[in-house]
Amino acid sequence: MMKILLGLLLLSASCYAGKNTCSVDSVNFSEWIDLEKAECYIDAISQTRMEIDASYTYLYIGAHFAQDVINRPGIADFFFKAAKEEREHATKLIEYLSMRGHLNNVEELIKKDSILEKDDNSRSLKIKGRSLNDALEIKLDSKSSAADAFIYALKLEEKVTKSIRALIKSCETNKNYYHIVDWLTGVYLEEQLHGKRELAGKWSQLIKMGPGALGEFLFDKTL
Repeated sequence: MMKILLGLLLLSASCYAGKNTCSVDSVNFSEWIDLEKAECYIDAISQTRMEIDASYTYLYIGAHFAQDVINRPGIADFFFKAAKEEREHATKLIEYLSMRGHLNNVEELIKKDSILEKDDNSRSLKIKGRSLNDALEIKLDSKSSAADAFIYALKLEEKVTKSIRALIKSCETNKNYYHIVDWLTGVYLEEQLHGKRELAGKWSQLIKMGPGALGEFLFDKTL
């Protein structure tokens, strides 16, 4: 600590002995950034938004089944965990882009407009996947079943998986960014495929337990 203070005092003294000013030449930090803001970068930002939207969607589904009039705590907890995983996926992409020096404009990551829309004909809400190529839309009410939610979730996961593969192809084709392609394939896509397999297994289990409220009730107890 004393050495640091002594060094600062010497630096101050040398500045004062000169022209009473001390300046350091500016450094251009952009020279080390090699992931250009091209198609690969744009698709990575789009994928981040999609993961955030998926997280909102699963929060919406979880909140629906957590209502006292629905009361499916196991299913609600399953989708709350799914929402957390989607947020973690978005966070990993943000951390990677930050590591590559591409988070100078954070406004690009998240759109401020809400993805929740009120249905004028009822008291329910509907949620739309803004970042998806197809206008995926879900609206749950008291008549909606767990099977409806799982079928929608599987469709959403398939869209997200296709988007990740398109991102990999984009980064592979444009200047072939080896590191991000390897990371997306070995870490990101693998987690996505495991998650989709788990979701498909839960949906299959739900269907085999039989239709109606009783089968859904028993399935909820297994989660």
